[in-house]
Formats: sequence, C-alpha cells, structure tokens
Amino acid sequence: MHVMLTFSIDPPLFETFPTLRVAAFTASHLDRVGRPLLGDELDAAWTAAATELARRGITPDNIATVPQVQAWRRTFEACGVAPSTYAGSVEAVVRRMLAYGREFTRVPVASLCSAVSARHLAPLRGFDVDMLPASSLTLRTARPETDFFLPLGARPSDIPLDPHVVVYAAGRVVLCWSFNHRDSRQTCLADDTTRAIFFSEAIDGEQATTASGALNHLRRILIQHAVHVGPVAVADAEMPSIGLRFDDECPSF
Repeated sequence: MHVMLTFSIDPPLFETFPTLRVAAFTASHLDRVGRPLLGDELDAAWTAAATELARRGITPDNIATVPQVQAWRRTFEACGVAPSTYAGSVEAVVRRMLAYGREFTRVPVASLCSAVSARHLAPLRGFDVDMLPASSLTLRTARPETDFFLPLGARPSDIPLDPHVVVYAAGRVVLCWSFNHRDSRQTCLADDTTRAIFFSEAIDGEQATTASGALNHLRRILIQHAVHVGPVAVADAEMPSIGLRFDDECPSF
C-alpha cells in the first residue's frame, strides 16, 4: 500500500529565515517497537546522550550559552515568543535530562526521539499520521481566527496563537507550536501509533547538519526493529514542497 503526504514551507517564512530547512521521513509498523524490545534501546540512547553532553561540557549552569540553544532562542524572539517562557525543544529536553537523567514518557518512541534530540542537540518529533485531519502539512505562521490547537500538557489559553508564531499545521489543526516548542494532544505519538512522520528543522547550516544526524540516527534504530521507514526528504528555499510516501510492502534501507 502506498500513501502519500505532502509537506511544504510557506514561502513568506524565507523572508525572515532564508536558510530555513525542514527534513522528514515516514515510518510505518511502529507497533513492532514494543516496550520490552525498546527498553534496552532507550537506556542506551539516554546513556549516549548523557555521555555526549558531558563530552561537550554542557551543564545546567551553561546550557544557555550552547550555540544550538542560543540559535533557537534568537529564532523564537524573532517570532515574538519569549524564550524565557517558551523554551525550544532542544533546551527543554537537555534541561530535563541534566536534572533527572532522562525524560519519562508513557510512549517509548517519543522518549527515544527525546534522547536522540538531546544527543544531537537538534529538534526531533513525530506525529501520528492516522490522526492527521489532512494529507498536506505546512510550516507557516499561525492563523488565530481559524486555527485550532490542543497543546499537550497545557491549556489552550497558555499557548497563544499569535500571527507571528510559526506552527506546523494540517489544515486548520496546529500540530506543533512555535516550530518545536509544544505538540498537539490530537496528533502526537501515542502507544497505539502505527504510522508516523518525523521532522527536524534547522535555521542555519550548522543546525542542518545536526538535524540530519538526529533523523538518520532515529531512522537506523527504527530499521533495526523492523519498522518500515522512508528516505529522508528535505524542504528548503529551493524546494519548499516535498512528497513523503509510505510504502508498507518493503522496508527502505
């Protein structure tokens, strides 16, 4: 069975972020990544993340000086989002990991994304494809008059849909707010997710390298667990719209 999604970056975003780049891949049969099977993998992923942060000398006291964290703070500020209140996902997951050793979630694949994100200092998240209201996804500014957003772990009133804020959206449903700050309860990864699309975005060339590293790292782990994954596709100023296919007939190596 072949299923196609399209993803596009709204061209006006390139006026503010000319080197904006979003990479993505699809995955199906995520149900093959069961809790017992993923246990050791998760432990290893969090250990690897802790080792890498220690190698870089990153601590709770100096995380604000990490270039990747500073870049996302500047990006949020450019959209009118106060990073002191709404931290980027990279900063948030690293702070939680340094405080607690790992991020605890009931969804193993979501926890795996967080561990890989912390290790590579790159945003990384997945959405449940079967919960999407449309097959076309867009990175664009929010439309407060028509958009609908149910933030995960927060009240809608806590997350303002300001027209300067950049969101992932499918139709009028917001999937993630302020690039990578907060996912939607409607479309986030769940225990019963079988098909997903994974994203990592970058604002500059250095981030593009770490984003690709994070996506490919996650992709390799999923392949090891017999998940069917598609190739990584990239949207940028030269190609703002891409197609992403699910091919359930054979895994892509």
